[in-house]
Amino acid sequence: MGLHKLTQALLLVLAPLCVQAADPARPVVNLYIWGEYLAPDTLKNFEVQTGIQVVADHFDSLETVETKLLTGRSGYDLVLTAGQHLSRAIESGAIQPLDKARVPHFAGVGEEFRQHMAVFDPGNRYAGIYAWGTTGVGYQEQAIKQRLPNAPTDSWAMLFDPAVVSKFADCGVSLLNDPNEVFAAVMKYLGLDINRQSLDDLKLAEQQLAKIRPYIRYFDNDLNISDLANGNTCVAMSWNGNVAIAAGQAQAANKPFQLSYRIPKEGTLIWFDAMVIPKDAPHPHPQAGLALMDYLMTPEVIAPITDTIHYANAITAADGLVDASIRNDPGTYPSAAVRASLYSKNDNGKAFNRALIRAFSKLKSGL
Repeated sequence: MGLHKLTQALLLVLAPLCVQAADPARPVVNLYIWGEYLAPDTLKNFEVQTGIQVVADHFDSLETVETKLLTGRSGYDLVLTAGQHLSRAIESGAIQPLDKARVPHFAGVGEEFRQHMAVFDPGNRYAGIYAWGTTGVGYQEQAIKQRLPNAPTDSWAMLFDPAVVSKFADCGVSLLNDPNEVFAAVMKYLGLDINRQSLDDLKLAEQQLAKIRPYIRYFDNDLNISDLANGNTCVAMSWNGNVAIAAGQAQAANKPFQLSYRIPKEGTLIWFDAMVIPKDAPHPHPQAGLALMDYLMTPEVIAPITDTIHYANAITAADGLVDASIRNDPGTYPSAAVRASLYSKNDNGKAFNRALIRAFSKLKSGL
């Protein structure tokens, strides 16, 4: 879509706001999103084009987001959450169904990704789609070859086989601070399926994780970027975009090593960022939150975001606008064959979720 058509589309979406935008009390959108998860000029451009002010707050874990949504009175108008958390949010009435007339760019979401999201949001009624990616293993090639020349870099064994991960403890190993991610991965390694939500399987996963816990330096979702880039760690369970950013930083700093990302052969999660409107969004202009959601699914807007955050987006027309080095990176845009082997994480039932969180807290504490 050309810029002229983009402007026309935005005017149609925002037509009811034109009078209000001229008012001193102009519309405001309180946005809740990961830190450093937009292009540098995304929000500024939106404010200039629409007259809507954006106030952005950042979170550090998806569990924090889910708690705020389910508890209510979060104070946010547009929230980025995980596809896997949509089912509970919808069931509890925590989020509003979308007025699709106000998010026309949702039509640009690829059918493959709509089907994935429909697992959590039947009929794609409640959530816009922002970015997607995979969870895998990021590692420093030189450090790994020095310690284990034949390291199984294409396998979850890098993190969950104590005979392997112990070799890298001295140069630093980290896991994500996310119970669903960690337990889904170790279950895949063991030939189990977290979507069964079996408490017996959870116990087996706990036992395996206890074996490798002495070799894990920390659990964090963001620190793995700078630590990999600076050589402070050598192996990380991470999201593909984090490793890509770290690799770019290491290269820019002329570090004497290379960083790589692999999707484990046993299989891994494909995850999606879902954009939702809380049921009790605080501002009296719900169309403003929908306008920002629609803007973020515009090809000319989401492509520079992908270039910045190194995560793929689900807007088909944006593919040709993404930087070629990112578009051609199989870690960011896996082949159709690899994508066919990926799986989505279902939402947890209450009993399994309680047991999972308890097991993860125990793991982190080292007990």
